[in-house]
Amino acid sequence: MISKNICGTIILNHSDGRKEFFVMNENGKLTFPKVQQAEEKTALGSLLTYFKEVFDLDVNHLFLVELNSLELNHKESMPFYVFETNDLNLIKAGHNEINWHSSKEIGGIFEDYEISGVPIF
Repeated sequence: MISKNICGTIILNHSDGRKEFFVMNENGKLTFPKVQQAEEKTALGSLLTYFKEVFDLDVNHLFLVELNSLELNHKESMPFYVFETNDLNLIKAGHNEINWHSSKEIGGIFEDYEISGVPIF
């Protein structure tokens, strides 16, 4: 099986209508969480396992709402999964490298990615 990367984000829907996105901070730059596909799992299964094992997320509170393809810096193409949740306590304490950010804060992420299709967010 060819090794490939998968990335995704989670949209947190607040009761007041605000939306925040689950993104990582790598060396002071916001980016989408990314993982390599496990040989024995699908792309979706690999990403959910990553969320569950690395960030201790309860993936049962995630709803898949979008699947697109991303191209990173015009070099690497990968599936991009978008989930939604209303669970404000989804991220456990102790994960400084990942957090919720508003759409205004994550605007710079899209300078590195080209998205095929039109995401709902």
